[in-house]
Amino acid sequence: MTGTGHQLVLTLTEDSWVEIRRPGTTPLISRLVKAGSTETFDIKDPALLIVGKPSGVKATLGGQPLALPNIPGGTISRVNIK
Repeated sequence: MTGTGHQLVLTLTEDSWVEIRRPGTTPLISRLVKAGSTETFDIKDPALLIVGKPSGVKATLGGQPLALPNIPGGTISRVNIK
């Protein structure tokens, strides 16, 4: 595996909705991901990561931890990846 610095890795400890939206094209993922799963994505362009139940998801981008803060009053996180 080569580290490009743009690899997004999501490790789930709870079932969670995961969506990665990219401007002008189809989402990389838009589905429920089961607890115990690890999903890896190569993010080359800006994208919006949406995670349901972010407390049950650990995210890294380019090997560095990526914070998934809840939106105020909600149970989802929206993070812009540049």
